[in-house]
Amino acid sequence: MKVDLSKNAISDIGLRAFADILGVHYSKNTISMNLSFLNLSSNSITSAGFEYFCRCMSANRTLETMILDDNPLGQGERFFQIKFYLSKNWGLKSLSLCNVSLREKDLKFVSEGMEGNRSLEELNLSKNEI
Repeated sequence: MKVDLSKNAISDIGLRAFADILGVHYSKNTISMNLSFLNLSSNSITSAGFEYFCRCMSANRTLETMILDDNPLGQGERFFQIKFYLSKNWGLKSLSLCNVSLREKDLKFVSEGMEGNRSLEELNLSKNEI
């Protein structure tokens, strides 16, 4: 299943609600069990919402492509959660983080998460502050 929620201004509140549906009820949820593509670009998602999303989605094995472009993810101090998400997630093959205000310290979290990741084949970090 492919879900495109780009340019909907769902913000952190909407992302948390979506993460609850996908992550917390993973074993009983048809949507999360079949979700292979998720586009969340241009939704005003910050590191706070992203942190929650990562925690909820860490057990998901079906999501192969996630696009988070054009969200201010690097603004705030909670982007570190990506380290745990990437190291525990074994299904994600493509992750796009273009123009998400990443800084050098955020890149460190990405690289640390990549050390334990066995599935990611494509990582796009273009148009960031690194």
